[in-house]
Amino acid sequence: MSKVRELSFDDRARWGSCPVCQAEDGEFCYAEIGIQLGIKVDGSRMKTGEGAHLARLNAAPNRVHEVKYD
Repeated sequence: MSKVRELSFDDRARWGSCPVCQAEDGEFCYAEIGIQLGIKVDGSRMKTGEGAHLARLNAAPNRVHEVKYD
């Protein structure tokens, strides 16, 4: 049985490798390369190293199906 889950900004910011800075899957984007997004919903800035390039966010899915494997 699968369950659909919305991905958070943090999930999408670390999804796959970044086409701009080549950050690996699971890592945040490298701030020294290009302009990255890093403003939280409440308007505060994220800590250094917790942003993402727009190209990576656009490539990441908004929802995923979670499937239990035995």
